[in-house]
This record gives sequence, structure tokens and C-alpha cells, in this order.
Amino acid sequence: MLKDKDKKEKKEEVPVVDLPVAEICAHLRDREGSVGEDLRFVRYIIENEPMAVRYFMDEFSVPILRYIANNVLCMEDDSEYGKEPYVQLVGAYYLFIGEPFELSEGSKSEKPRWYKLSLYKGEGKARLYTYVFRIALRYFCRNEDDFVNKEKNAGELLENVDYEVLLGCDLVDEEMSDEEIAALRRAHKAFDLLREKDQEVLRVMVMEKTHWSKAFDLLRKYLDPLGPKKAWQSWSFEEKQAAIDQYWTPKQKQDAISLLKIRAISHLTERYNELKRKEHEKKK
Repeated sequence: MLKDKDKKEKKEEVPVVDLPVAEICAHLRDREGSVGEDLRFVRYIIENEPMAVRYFMDEFSVPILRYIANNVLCMEDDSEYGKEPYVQLVGAYYLFIGEPFELSEGSKSEKPRWYKLSLYKGEGKARLYTYVFRIALRYFCRNEDDFVNKEKNAGELLENVDYEVLLGCDLVDEEMSDEEIAALRRAHKAFDLLREKDQEVLRVMVMEKTHWSKAFDLLRKYLDPLGPKKAWQSWSFEEKQAAIDQYWTPKQKQDAISLLKIRAISHLTERYNELKRKEHEKKK
């Protein structure tokens, strides 16, 4: 039997400080607050409270992503995504930090469950920013090569994904190489394998190149209000849309549409690469 001095001391739980989300965000913005406030902030995020999620993905996370993009991955500016390189990481970061994504009852869109944030316990008096910075840095360092490959695959697809390519009747012309013809047919097949939601997002955002403000009106049916599911799961479609109009800022609407596009392209890329892999296996 172990002696008392050899036993591990039971870790003392940090008490949660119950403050309004606006006050916690103000403290974080001023680099103040406490571990207890961080724990309450995490609870707000897990509940998908609108202000908490918006602040976390914007002011809280941008400095982390900017540092990783500039100093770790040494990424270059890309006008396709924006002036700063970190913008290219936002989609991958959201999928990483927000997983798992689950389809709620009566909803047409998946909601993040923020599992990795739920693991934060404030142990050793570590602040939330330190915890998120550490796991995000580890994720992007571990997947640096995969991330670069995904960027190349997405670039290849974006060159081929166009209205004529996916919806035109005659996809092939005499000047195209065999490789280009195969890529077009593969993209068409990959598109057909997507869910209706992803197909519509790609039609609106990629093929027709619709501005986000107009795209929002066309695709908003796939969005749900943020906040605890209990608060809106019984609402009618009209009530949910009214809540989005009332509480979402233009920036939040633009971000939501951008994420729909990122996820649709990601799903298309997965199916495209799977078809390509099967083609290569048949040739062996």
C-alpha cells in the first residue's frame, strides 16, 4: 500500500465565476479576468451563446492564428483569402476546435460541440488563452504537410469547379488533354455525390460567384441561431430566421457563409480525392 506522501494529491477544482458573457469578454479584451471566468466563458461557448462564440472566433483566436501563420507555418499572403495569411487557417481551426459537429433535431445544419474546449479545467492556474494556443500550435505543427496538401488539392479543384464544368452538357473539347478530361469528369462525379446542401452552396458561392450578402439570403435556410439548443429547438423556421436577423452582425453573417463554402469545398475535395485514389488502384 502506498504511503500518504506517495499518493497523488487530488487536484482542487477551480470555482467557476458566474458573470455575464459581456463582462467576461470585456475582461478578456483588457487582458484581465481569472481562470474562473475562463471556465464560465468556455461554458458559454459550449452552449453556443452568440456573443461568446463571436468573440472567441474573432478577437480571442485571431492573434493565435496570426502567430501560427506568420511565425510557424511562414505562410505567404494570398489575395484569394484576404490580405493576411492567417485567414487561410480559420476554416481548419474552426473544424478542429469546434468538433464534433452534430445535426440537431429539426435543424438543417450541424452545430459545433466544442469538445476540445470542454477539456479545459484551468489546472495549474493556466489561462484559457494559453491552453488554446498550445493545442492549436500542436495541431498545425503536426498537420503542416497535410494542410499544405489540402491547399493544393483545393486549388486544383477551384480551377475546375465552374458552372460549365459541373452543370454543362458537353464538358470536353478537342484541345483538352486526357488528364484535364479525367479531372473534369472526376469533379462532376464528386459533385453528384454531395448532399443537396453542399451542392447548392457550391452553385451559389463557387460556380455563380455570388457576393456573400446575396448568398446569405439564398443559403440562410442552412443556418441556425446560435445559443443553447433548448432555447430555439422548438422554434418555427420563421422564428429562427427572425433571431438571425435580430442578433447577427454583418461580419457574423459573412463568416457563416464563408464557413459553409469552406466545408462544401472540403467535402467536394474528399470525394474528388477518393475517386482519384480508386482510379489509381484500378490501374495497378
